[in-house]
Amino acid sequence: MLLALEGIAGAGKSTLRDRLLADAHGAHIALGHIGQFSWLSLPATRTLIGLRAGRPAADSDQALAAAHRDLLMQEVLAVLWVLMVVHLDAP
Repeated sequence: MLLALEGIAGAGKSTLRDRLLADAHGAHIALGHIGQFSWLSLPATRTLIGLRAGRPAADSDQALAAAHRDLLMQEVLAVLWVLMVVHLDAP
């Protein structure tokens, strides 16, 4: 089974992930996770996954730009999603 947690920054994705992992561990259910950043920007994803794995970015500007782009793309996607839902629900 694959479960994807989506949401804007601060929505509680990491908190939910941590609770799911802890509950699964407590119930002796084998469960793992793959931390993936925004799939909307491959360069940002590569930089952030590298940082998470302990590989330094070329410089601090690259690391900050990747984090900024990732958050921006997530927020844009969330707004587009809300607009689509509102449009589909409109009479």
